[in-house]
Amino acid sequence: MLMVAPVRQELRRALAPEEEDTMKDPDLCKRVNVLRSTLPAITHVDYSARIQTVDEQRHGGSTG
Repeated sequence: MLMVAPVRQELRRALAPEEEDTMKDPDLCKRVNVLRSTLPAITHVDYSARIQTVDEQRHGGSTG
């Protein structure tokens, strides 16, 4: 991971009241299941994204 960046505001989704309550729960297992943005696979509980890079030379590429 090279750096941490906040997910842009326009990509975040508004949370329903019950989702907001879940986000306050100390149980991280519950909080991680709340859909927080249009990029759920990279949006962390604190609305950050850990940026990672790959390149063809070091990591290969598709052949077809």
